[in-house]
Order: sequence, then structure tokens, then C-alpha cells
Amino acid sequence: MARLGPGDYRLLWAVAERGICCDQSEFPGVLANSELASVCQADAVDACEMNLRVGRFRQTAAYPAEQFRLSTADSAGFQAFLTGHPVARYFQSAGGDCAVDSGRLTTRAEWRASGSYAFLREHSGMSEQLVIRLAGSPGLVRGMAVMRARTAFTALDLARARELRKVLGGVHRLRFGDASSSGQGLRLTPREARVLHLWQYGLTARAIARRLGITPHTVDKHA
Repeated sequence: MARLGPGDYRLLWAVAERGICCDQSEFPGVLANSELASVCQADAVDACEMNLRVGRFRQTAAYPAEQFRLSTADSAGFQAFLTGHPVARYFQSAGGDCAVDSGRLTTRAEWRASGSYAFLREHSGMSEQLVIRLAGSPGLVRGMAVMRARTAFTALDLARARELRKVLGGVHRLRFGDASSSGQGLRLTPREARVLHLWQYGLTARAIARRLGITPHTVDKHA
């Protein structure tokens, strides 16, 4: 797995901040934006929910909205798309939340020769998919799909997506896993917000501690 540096975390923070600060009703659709597309160097981003057992797909948001709209009018074709898609097969049996790249679950030749690849190209103009699963169970995927029209995703793209999923998956659980949730943006204390603001610029815990006059242990606790 590729190693992330401070610059990568600065890119990830813009997306995480959007997810943390938005209202509950906007999440996760608000993540279908240019920041997530930039992090993954993607041409399109789709916030969606897929029930793989019955072949149901519900799109909640897309970026850019006028460019990407995966058609499900061809129900037989879409069912075949889900059935044969390597990501769909993976999530049929794996219940854990994670980020996976369609091109790394099979060989490049097998992926490009598949009906799922042909369906994706025909209906969206995309050829590569990286799925960031925020929540779900075996057979159910709720999250983000980032797509490219031509080039494959790299190991660094996948590492960024998996690191981002840790935060966004936690945000999803906080928002929807607690019936007492207020529905407002997640609340941070002024000190927590300051730590995160400095963290996005790549400062270490020790450097942040010196800046704020606290210990590195306290910085880690806030983060």
C-alpha cells in the first residue's frame, strides 16, 4: 500500500471538512463534489446506494451533475452489470466497510472484456471505478463511487480513498447510528477545530503542541 504524506492529508482534509460540517440531510450527497474528484483525480463522482441482492440502484447526488447519470432504464442490462461487476461480487460476500478499485479485483484484461465494463462505458462514458463504502452489510453498499473515463486508479489513489473512508465512515455512523442525533453539523470545540486546522497543513503533533501551548498527547486526543 502506498504511503501518504502531509500533502495527501491536506487534500483529504477538504473533503472530510465538508462531510463533518454539513447538516445531516446533506450527507453523504454533499461529498459528490470537486474536492473528492480532485483527491482521486476522477472525472465523475456519484453518491449512491446499491442493493445488490435485488439489483436496485439509487443515486442521491452526482458530480458533475450534468455529465454523469447512470441509466437503469435497461433493467436487464443493469442487473447483468451488477451481477458481473467485480466490486459488486466483492461486496456480496464482504460486509466490512472499505474502499475498493474495480481494476484491482480482477485482471485489467478481464475487467475490460466484461459486460460491466461495456455497460459502464455505454451509459456513463466512464471506464474505471473506485468505490468508497461508508456503510452497509453484505449485499448493500451505501457510499461514493469515483470514476475515470480512461486511466486506471493508482495505488496512491486507493490509499487516499481508504484513509478518507475511515473518517467518512465514522461520520456516517455518528449521523445515522444514533437515534438521538440532532441532525446538525457535528460539533467541534474551538480547540479541536484549531488542531484540525493546523493538521491540514501537515504540522506534526509536537509542532501543533508548541503552537497551542499544550502537550502532544493532548493534540492526539483532540485529533
